[in-house]
Amino acid sequence: MAKEVRISKEYQRIVADLPIMPNADGNGFRFQLEGFRIDDFNREGWINIKKICRYFEINRAFIFPDFELHSKLGVRRFVAGYKIQIAKEFHRSVNLSTKILITTKLSNIGKSSNSIYQTLTEMKSGQILASVHKTFVQVNMKTRRPEPYSTTKRLEFEHLLSRSNVPSARRFSLPPLDHSKGFECVLVPRNREMDQNNHVTQTVYLDYITECAAQAAASGYYTKLRGDICAYCVKSVDTSHLGESRVGDQLTVKTWEDPSNPFVLYFVAIKNNDDIFHAMLEYYNPLEFSNL
Repeated sequence: MAKEVRISKEYQRIVADLPIMPNADGNGFRFQLEGFRIDDFNREGWINIKKICRYFEINRAFIFPDFELHSKLGVRRFVAGYKIQIAKEFHRSVNLSTKILITTKLSNIGKSSNSIYQTLTEMKSGQILASVHKTFVQVNMKTRRPEPYSTTKRLEFEHLLSRSNVPSARRFSLPPLDHSKGFECVLVPRNREMDQNNHVTQTVYLDYITECAAQAAASGYYTKLRGDICAYCVKSVDTSHLGESRVGDQLTVKTWEDPSNPFVLYFVAIKNNDDIFHAMLEYYNPLEFSNL
């Protein structure tokens, strides 16, 4: 393991054998995966969107340890939202033996937030198969308000950003569409879905929206996405976290399709009449390439 890469103490045992390498410009790191696992693939042979997100989640072990949520007593960092984009070649070519390089870089620093940009690159071709922009917000657990980073720390990372050419993305905002007639299902969070903050971990919401999409597609609610939702390949997902849910909460998840593109779906998760999660999920039109 490269000595230049610092790892938060609570994750050192978990990632001890990963060949982690710092990026050449000093911004972030990269490491190689030797292949995917059989349980990454769904019943139709495509990798589940949540599994893709999980590989990106490995960054929590060592992404910019100066930002570690436990480095400042009473302050933690939460995911505010993320945007994932998946290339056609990901669905066409990825298999159990595909070697992948995962690269992570800081892409933005704000008053109390920071964003990262990550890519999954196929080692053989050098092609980026998937990418994600993810934004975190630092929160004071006593006041439940955003906690600003120190001026010194922000300047330090602004200097780091000045040496890198990293793309950025805007936070997702649900379009002002009438979803009162959307398809809805009711889901209840389980104990195994809780994280260290004792609330539903952010990747589980991908399970919730794909479950809702699966039920809607099976019922014939969508105009193009029908039958088994696993037969369709995800092109992109955009999310925004607005609140929390915990074990036993009753969540109403609603979905509807974009009026101008039936392969674009919108979702809202509601708890006690409040929106706690917004998302957009876009699927590839299977007619766009022959092997899907």
